[in-house]
Amino acid sequence: MSFLSYYQSKSLDESKFKGDPKDIEHIISILNGMGFEKVTRGKQNEPDPTSDSIYVYTTIPDRNKVFSDIKKVIQGDMYYKKDPAKPNQPFTMAGISSSVGALVTNGIKIYVKNIGARSNAGKENELIIIDTINQIIASADSPITIRFKAHNGHPDVILNGVTQAVDASRMTKGKTGNLKADIIIMGAVDTKISLKKNNAEFWESLTHKLKKTSRSLIQQYLDSGDLSIIDHSSVANARVMNRGLAIKMDVAAATEVVFGSDILGNGMVVTETFNPQSFKFDVASMTLNIDVTKIYSNIDQIEEKSWPWFATTANASKIALGGDLRGIEVRAAMKSRVHNTFFKPDILFTLDMLKAG
Repeated sequence: MSFLSYYQSKSLDESKFKGDPKDIEHIISILNGMGFEKVTRGKQNEPDPTSDSIYVYTTIPDRNKVFSDIKKVIQGDMYYKKDPAKPNQPFTMAGISSSVGALVTNGIKIYVKNIGARSNAGKENELIIIDTINQIIASADSPITIRFKAHNGHPDVILNGVTQAVDASRMTKGKTGNLKADIIIMGAVDTKISLKKNNAEFWESLTHKLKKTSRSLIQQYLDSGDLSIIDHSSVANARVMNRGLAIKMDVAAATEVVFGSDILGNGMVVTETFNPQSFKFDVASMTLNIDVTKIYSNIDQIEEKSWPWFATTANASKIALGGDLRGIEVRAAMKSRVHNTFFKPDILFTLDMLKAG
């Protein structure tokens, strides 16, 4: 669900706003209600209670979409106008100012700053498929059929009686386990789906989950002389290894990393970077065809290049494993990300190692 549709789903109490539409504090309260990560008067690191500039910080990478949603919500909420003689006149905003890259109204500038676009691109991918499915269901005013068509030879997956697509985090709050579902498609049978973009190189981060195991393995190969630790060339107090460490996961560990505790038997992993061309709705059959690159419903379908490996990566900007290993992260990497320069001991990374923490 987009921020706009989420915000509009809430009931608005028109009586709460009694001031001038130029009331910057009220606009800030509206923006806070839209669920953005942070909204400040003045820049984040330079707050200014007298500033006429508002800064919206969001993880959504499409800034134009954010501007559009903000404009619609604010115009829908501003019921009290500048001109008392025209109380029913729609409130309008000047629009996007290309010179300042801001949404402008009555001298107030609303800037949108993206934070974490790289790490949150997957969330935008989720929103595209969720919004598209729900918009088509709303237009059809009826449950629909969804057919996922993959390019990797996996048989089509058909979901009947679909009534809604939801962000899985809304349905799993408070639940425990290694939950992998990003979205849930609700219908005759609810289907949990884990999404990966086409350019994904990792299944998940293991740095915080496997600190003890990771440090133990790295130390083992430091002691044997197969690896060595050196200071980072330009970042103080950061350490890096002379080469990466990579260990192929056995079937049980790979299954846990890819499907977690909630996907097998209940859904699938889908690889696709969604765009409008990914979706084709056939009105006659009430079927939404969704083209995707890959579908995985069991571990036997994972290609060699996508198989999970325990792998270290260097990231001098993060504490990561901490201590003398500051700057070293651990991930479940796809085989395509494990280069020839990695040290690859002749062992398998097991499920017991994965669960040892």
